[in-house]
Amino acid sequence: MAAAAKELPQTHSEIVAMALLSEIQPAIAVALNSLGGKMTKGVEDLYYLYASRHINIAVDAFILLRREHRIDGARLLVRPARGYATPPGGSR
Repeated sequence: MAAAAKELPQTHSEIVAMALLSEIQPAIAVALNSLGGKMTKGVEDLYYLYASRHINIAVDAFILLRREHRIDGARLLVRPARGYATPPGGSR
């Protein structure tokens, strides 16, 4: 089994960010679930819905992994998810 990453003490900003993320993630999940069955205006709306759902799942897993001090796994979840913020053919 691979050695665990050496954990550095959390900074104040990391503690505040994790508290905020842990607080708003359930509200985002409820908001996304409320969109189920709604009519969309097109493919772009579906893209944003599925991208938002994917990122929300990654955030939920990130919170869980950080609480369990699984830093490497948490990083792998969030960094690749950043690429989903731009629709196909869109600019950042």
